[in-house]
Amino acid sequence: MGTSNSKIIGDTIRDTSGGVLLSDEVGPTADNVVAHNWVLDDTEDCEITLAGHNPGVAPKGEPKPTVAGVYGNLIEDNLDEGNGVKGQGAGILMALASKVETARCTTTPSAATSCRGTALPV
Repeated sequence: MGTSNSKIIGDTIRDTSGGVLLSDEVGPTADNVVAHNWVLDDTEDCEITLAGHNPGVAPKGEPKPTVAGVYGNLIEDNLDEGNGVKGQGAGILMALASKVETARCTTTPSAATSCRGTALPV
């Protein structure tokens, strides 16, 4: 995966396995907007996931934002409810799977995003 400047706005996302995934397997994921959505009832998994997986994000400790990274994304004013309650998921998950110390996942969900009844709320 890898996407930039995309928008998911005003949708209802329900009963999925993974919902919204922003990750950097094949390139950077930057400057996306996930806002004003209802993300509901994905009982087995996370519903909004931001994951840095690409080890090319910082070869030799030097950041390469044109190669990889999850950054500058806006997660705002979403209702996240009933997610991850049966499985290994959460409401909103930000994670780095890279072993590189300088890997980046710098997106921060806004205070307006509400997580209720989720396994691992923000």
